[in-house]
Amino acid sequence: GLVGSLYYYFKKQLELALSYEYNLKNFKIKNLTTESVEIQTTVNLKNKSSFEIEVLDYNIQVFYKDILISNSVSEKTFSILADNEFNVVTTTKVDFGDVKKVLLPFVLNVMQEKPINVEVSGFVKVKFIGLNHVIKFQKQKIEYSSNLLKQYGLDDNWRNLKNKFSI
Repeated sequence: GLVGSLYYYFKKQLELALSYEYNLKNFKIKNLTTESVEIQTTVNLKNKSSFEIEVLDYNIQVFYKDILISNSVSEKTFSILADNEFNVVTTTKVDFGDVKKVLLPFVLNVMQEKPINVEVSGFVKVKFIGLNHVIKFQKQKIEYSSNLLKQYGLDDNWRNLKNKFSI
């Protein structure tokens, strides 16, 4: 009857609220020294539910080849409207000692026009219809870019350079 229908409707909305779509929008170098680089990235999360969700706090880390490249922690509460998205801006200082381990594989992936994959860990605590829930990310793989050169409009220039020098 009506009660059963309402139960299944709210259950489905809860499932949608807890099954975010997420991706990485960009990486920016904020500060560069001879010893480290400060990287800022944006994690985009989408509320697929028909109800508003209140974000209570979050702690999100982004890794590339097991090296932490970005981290964001917030205890500031805010709301996400139904069928809407929000961005979490993360900033992390990475020592070049750690970066050396992943720099060559990263450059090779870019030059070979291969995908750049990262992993996300952490949590987002939310309140949905008065109930608290935790959305956990445990080394969830995200494709940051299928082709970084193409994403930034450099793929044709790179291919021309490769052809010119037979790389």
